[in-house]
Amino acid sequence: MGRLFTSNERLRGINMNQLTRAEEALENRQETSEEDNREQLTYAEIFSNLLLNSEFHIIIAAENEKDVKVGLKNIKARQASKLKEDGLPPSPEVLAFSSRPHPTIPGAVSLKITLKPVASVEVFGTYVPDNTF
Repeated sequence: MGRLFTSNERLRGINMNQLTRAEEALENRQETSEEDNREQLTYAEIFSNLLLNSEFHIIIAAENEKDVKVGLKNIKARQASKLKEDGLPPSPEVLAFSSRPHPTIPGAVSLKITLKPVASVEVFGTYVPDNTF
């Protein structure tokens, strides 16, 4: 069975200043945009939050879904290149997306973004069969 990575191992090689700035920017935006609940997030800010939490949900316009997926994949690829240049191994996880129409906002989708181990599947349980009945 594959090894599970802790959040500390996942953040190895990540620029902690970048994560801190992204967290501060997100907090500031949340405080200033409470009236309409809309905010502008960069792909880097979304990806930083994903690294911290392993799962991140956003509500976006349906026509922006493909652009968000491509943008996040590009950010992850750039980060992997930088880590390789510095002689560090890139993250062994891949981005996984799940979307569904938002129930109350017409034309919007709820996009769930997660980091999953490469070539993995969610397993509800495991067992080794014995030959007795």
